[in-house]
Amino acid sequence: MDDHDLLARVRDRDERALAQLRARYQPQLLARIDHVTLNRDLTEEVAQDLWLQLWQRPDMVDLTRGGFGTWLRTVAHRRAVDCVRSVQAARTRDLGYGLRQAHEVDYGPEQHAALAWYRPHLKAALAQLSDYQRTALLMHHFDDLSHVEIAHQLEIAAGASRTRYRDGLRRLRQILQDTAGAPT
Repeated sequence: MDDHDLLARVRDRDERALAQLRARYQPQLLARIDHVTLNRDLTEEVAQDLWLQLWQRPDMVDLTRGGFGTWLRTVAHRRAVDCVRSVQAARTRDLGYGLRQAHEVDYGPEQHAALAWYRPHLKAALAQLSDYQRTALLMHHFDDLSHVEIAHQLEIAAGASRTRYRDGLRRLRQILQDTAGAPT
């Protein structure tokens, strides 16, 4: 059964027709969305929302400019971009709020002691990381760059950026845990 027939059946509220379309296009859809979001949870959320909206409003599909697969990939890409922008905007708002509130933090003696211990040890631990790992960690935490932004600035693949960050974070955690006298 072709896409036009399945879509007509979806308009008639046939769940099996939607399931067939989903089985046919879900792998392509997830790949397209994941390429934009770089986050499996967001990818699945965008895909699920798209299928739900198709079920609720099958008349929104416009096949005058191409087939169902073309329409689906186009809409999925747009939704993924919107989702990434929304997440980035929320992160920016949260960061701004956090920075405004940071001056109000009043550390007690225990927190001051822990910070006094961690500063030199953290500096020493960062020095033990590879340049690649240290750069990825510092760009992510101090420049507040995403892995994609780091990859772009360093002219490397996004996967390489995430790997450098993840490996550096693991190594940093291990170094600090192995340091004698680390506060618990």
